[in-house]
Amino acid sequence: MSQREALAVTSAAFAQYLSIVGLSETTLSRFYEGNTYEGKRVWRARRPHSFPLAVALSGGADSMALMLLLREFMCAHGIETPLLAITIDHQLRPESADEARHVGAICTERWQVKHMIAQCEWDRHPEQQGSPRKSKLQEAARAYRYELLTDVCREHGVRCLFVAHNLGDQLETMLFRLGRASGINGIAGIAPSSVLHGKAGDLDAIHLLRPLMEVSKASMKATCKRFVQDWVEDPSNESLVYDRIRIRKELERLEVENEDGPELIQMLSDFQLAAARAKEEFTQAEQALLHKHSKVECPDLVVLSSTILSDESAFDELLIRVLSEIVRSVGRKDTPPRLSSLQGLLHDLRRLGSGKKVTLSGCCVMKKERGQELHFYPEHHHC
Repeated sequence: MSQREALAVTSAAFAQYLSIVGLSETTLSRFYEGNTYEGKRVWRARRPHSFPLAVALSGGADSMALMLLLREFMCAHGIETPLLAITIDHQLRPESADEARHVGAICTERWQVKHMIAQCEWDRHPEQQGSPRKSKLQEAARAYRYELLTDVCREHGVRCLFVAHNLGDQLETMLFRLGRASGINGIAGIAPSSVLHGKAGDLDAIHLLRPLMEVSKASMKATCKRFVQDWVEDPSNESLVYDRIRIRKELERLEVENEDGPELIQMLSDFQLAAARAKEEFTQAEQALLHKHSKVECPDLVVLSSTILSDESAFDELLIRVLSEIVRSVGRKDTPPRLSSLQGLLHDLRRLGSGKKVTLSGCCVMKKERGQELHFYPEHHHC
């Protein structure tokens, strides 16, 4: 079967995608005027070397298309807000430095977009102290990448960082997490927007925006071709050693080789969107349940009334979600424990005697006050 031709993203379509993350011609212009995003002031003045808007640019087709679409949209609407392209050189391949400089030249010489490179220095990183093991390479590279992106954004006054996650990334993430027995939060996939640094609504919060979550990889490449712009291919994205890449390749094959491929891709997308809607509703229910049973909430200690375990409105899935976020936060982890571990924790808490404790993912939970309270605190911390 011949490969179906993908359509490039138009400027009009990009305007619609921007609206998904709460942006428009007006809001992008207001960044330069020092006005608001999500009702809060985001940029006080037109300071030199400040870039309220930035795009993470690896040089691949996805991020290149996003940078080009942003620039096109801003030029078409006379938006003067400075735009910064940030390339992270992971220094895991000999040619990576040359590739980063090539990407920079494309930005500055052809498209007149300010560009900067931040390098991973694995030997100096306090948690790595040398290049990561191959089995952990993707996770370590991602963590370091976002650490550097955060540093650059803070240094340059960035308030919105655009990243080029697309439909393929969304489905890949959903299937990867499904394979690891994730709950609703996992299969809900990647949110269109989140906070990279600070708290939502804070003046110095850095918002992470993903406007192209509905766009296929093929359309990203077609968009680059519309601009007559090449891109960099990272050979590590072809390595079938990694689960995510195997999933990605199967999705790409399904889309172009299977007669029912587009319909199956749409079914997967609908499933992910349904999970995302369920996640939103669960989140509201979680907050209500916590408000009802919470006694103390601070970084190193959360105290809940034990009645939460017998609350008739608190079905097991809801309790597991509440426990998941508390354990992740108190244990200071980037990701929550696995669903099976949380199910085990809930089982143990219902049978735990007063003065006894259980530990999960760096978080201790002890029953106190004659079993009337659940105290969550960091492991190795005396409570």
